[in-house]
Parts: sequence; structure tokens; C-alpha cells
Amino acid sequence: MFKRVLGILAIIVLVIAVGYTWLTISTSAGCQNNNIKEDKNAPAADLAPYIVETPSRIYYALAVEEAEKTVRLYLYYELVGKDWVLRDGDIVLNRDAYGKIIVRRR
Repeated sequence: MFKRVLGILAIIVLVIAVGYTWLTISTSAGCQNNNIKEDKNAPAADLAPYIVETPSRIYYALAVEEAEKTVRLYLYYELVGKDWVLRDGDIVLNRDAYGKIIVRRR
């Protein structure tokens, strides 16, 4: 009897794990910014010639340095509420943490 209950619990845990994984993958794939139209209020292209897209955010940057596992943005803009705010430092985006990061010139 105990082995049967344990087997049923193992199956339930497996089904929950598979369902969670499936939802995570399908949700993150739907968040890709590949088709986002450029914001009309975004900084001008001469101020920030690079656009950097992560699955959850868009950044505009004056300079970008790409490495195998990271992307570093210098003098970048990020969206805070409805306004683009200039950050005068740099930020390092890790590809392991953010997933797919797309860097392109405007």
C-alpha cells in the first residue's frame, strides 16, 4: 500500500514538473521582443545608436561591448514608467541570466 501511494505521489510530482517546465518555456518564448516596434519617445539615434533587446526589456546605448557570455552597455537609456532615463554608468547583461540578447544598430 505504501509503495502504491509513493508511486502515485511520484507521478503527480513528475506531472507538475513537466507542466511547470512547459509553461515556463512557452511563456518566455512569448516575451521575446523581436517584433516590438521602436518607441516614438525613445532617445534619438545619434544619442543612442544601439538598441539592445532582452526577453523582458529594451535598452538604448551609446556604446556596446559584446563578449561570449556578456553584453556591456555604456551611457544607456532604460524605460522607467513611461520615460526613458539616461544612466551615465555602464551595465553588464549576462547571457546566462537574461537568455537571448539581441544587439543591433539603429
